[in-house]
Amino acid sequence: MYNKNDKNGMLEATHMVKKFVLPCLLGLISLFSLSSFNAPVAKNDTKTASLNQPRLLDRKAAAPDYSGEVEIPDGNLMVSATSSTKTSMGQSFTFMFSTGGQGWCDATSSYLLAPDDAGFDEYLKDFNTKTAEEREAITEAYEKGEYEPVHFNSYVYSLNATASVTDIVIPRSLTRNHIFNLDVTRLGINVVPDWTGITSITIPQEVTEIYSESFQNIPEGMVFKVEPEANLEGWAADWNHGATVQYGANFPAAKAEPLSKAGASKYGDETQNFIIGWYPKTGEQKPLTLEYKVSVNGGAAETRYFDFAPTSANSLFECVGRQVNDYTKSLYCDIPLAEGEEIDFSSTVLHNIYRAKTVGETAITEPELSQAYSIEPKQGFSRAYDINDFIKCSFTGLSTFSGFSAIDLNVDISEANIYEHLKSNYYNTHLNDIKSGKLKIRYRLTSLTLCSFRITYRDGGADVQKDVKIVTPVAQFKLEQQKGNRVSFLFKNSDIAANFSADKIKAVSFVGLYVTLDLLAQKGPIARSNVITRFGYHSIMPYTEKANLFDINAFLIILLIAYIAVFVGTTIGLYFYLKNKYKNDEFRRMKNKSYFTKAALFLFGSLVVLFDLVFIVLRASALNNAIVVYNPADAYIIVLSVMSVVIIGYFIKYMVGVIKTNKERRRIIKLKLNEDVDDDGTN
Repeated sequence: MYNKNDKNGMLEATHMVKKFVLPCLLGLISLFSLSSFNAPVAKNDTKTASLNQPRLLDRKAAAPDYSGEVEIPDGNLMVSATSSTKTSMGQSFTFMFSTGGQGWCDATSSYLLAPDDAGFDEYLKDFNTKTAEEREAITEAYEKGEYEPVHFNSYVYSLNATASVTDIVIPRSLTRNHIFNLDVTRLGINVVPDWTGITSITIPQEVTEIYSESFQNIPEGMVFKVEPEANLEGWAADWNHGATVQYGANFPAAKAEPLSKAGASKYGDETQNFIIGWYPKTGEQKPLTLEYKVSVNGGAAETRYFDFAPTSANSLFECVGRQVNDYTKSLYCDIPLAEGEEIDFSSTVLHNIYRAKTVGETAITEPELSQAYSIEPKQGFSRAYDINDFIKCSFTGLSTFSGFSAIDLNVDISEANIYEHLKSNYYNTHLNDIKSGKLKIRYRLTSLTLCSFRITYRDGGADVQKDVKIVTPVAQFKLEQQKGNRVSFLFKNSDIAANFSADKIKAVSFVGLYVTLDLLAQKGPIARSNVITRFGYHSIMPYTEKANLFDINAFLIILLIAYIAVFVGTTIGLYFYLKNKYKNDEFRRMKNKSYFTKAALFLFGSLVVLFDLVFIVLRASALNNAIVVYNPADAYIIVLSVMSVVIIGYFIKYMVGVIKTNKERRRIIKLKLNEDVDDDGTN
């Protein structure tokens, strides 16, 4: 049976729960739960498409009628597939449309080099925006040997004799002052349109790809000279078409190093201008379409069609030609494939190409729709690279908090030494340093701002897809070779749909993933050693896999309730224990109001410190992001950390005061005992 004081203690405990605990509990629960439902809706231009099956294959209900099309005359437009890659979800191609282009040459003008790297145009555009002061600073650094020009791969577009040059030497690299270097890695198609005056062509060892169409109509008596270290693996068996080849030729000393000067030259037929696909906002669209044949496990071939989408939501068409855009245009084609399906590239045809015309006084460009054209693209790649030869990704989990979701995956570098095939000349040259550990092959996920997430989620009774761009100021992620790489990406739920939640996700994949390999020394990367490879669709979370969702909102609410329940129970139990223990001690006798007030303050303070630590741990684990983006945990960490510092400071101050009080109490007790001894009447 409780006495009156015990009853007062229970009343104080109940009062503490009502006044301090319940408001704290309800406030934090609201904070963690409502934040996930009140996230603002972000605008996103990506179209949402309903699916009838987990993987959308590009079959049409009926074969299109292209009987009215005619082939583009030879020389008017050239199209080649410059590269191809594969994943478990499909195959990708990079098509180069060209009526000419911007080439780079030295003072002899005996050749033109065309950039062959996706980032070249963007780099040159960015460099041209630099101020005079910024360019002067780069020049000074270059002259001091403190600045290395950026290197880009290139291919030989054309070769021709001049009055002073008949023995043509293809350069290893061409330097445009200190702005950039173009490194020759392959020869294009029909690089010598006119053999007049040419007696020999010297090919450096850096050239790793030559096609059977690179040299056409070779005249009798022509001599090709090839360096002794050249790797012929990527050269077509009939690249020389029976012409004389002198293997082991010495490269001329004058051409051994990058040239000090270079000039730009526009080339091509300015009268050849084409519209590649037509995407009007109203009326019938005529998308650029790739026709191709697919065989399933080596069986009968099936004809399919892939429609190219416009590169931006506002684009009415893509175009190529000097008067409408530029001499060259590159387009990506990511074709979904099911398991066991193979594309026969020799069957590919591109449809819905039109000549460009100008309309009205404002010279608006439109397609001449009265005649459609088609063209069979040339195969400019020697091998379709599989992403498993580069990296292997495995889905590890999915987290959600405060209107954001985090996708976790493990990325391992493949055991296959793909760099040896991609850049065989550099690999063989530096092989001893690679084996000794002085150099290592570096793997990176790059150009992440060009990559998207493709989220497949359940909405009602149908599966819906949504593409979301990755936004980050740091567009790369370095992969370690010695261990698995945990990579996590955050995205905002409202970027998918207003009613989207992470538990609806059925599949996740990358769209447009770039993997870059290069040779890395202690002081930095080896110049010209980088290789950039793009992959179309790559599965992160397969459709058949059930996501292991970690709901951080629910976790925090459960943690909050459990902690408060344990704290309240411990506080009340400790109250009655201390009350009974010190009921006869006038110095330590329990004071109900003071005890429960301090307990409530300690509850609040300990909750702040506890959740600050929890958010720090979550920020480094479930909410960790591999790239620099806004993280929903950051605001909580900042606020709670500031509060924690203040609370810990007050706690230290309080404990110092308690220690001083106890010390003073012991001193008083000791003095009182001494006084009692002095007054007991003894000598």
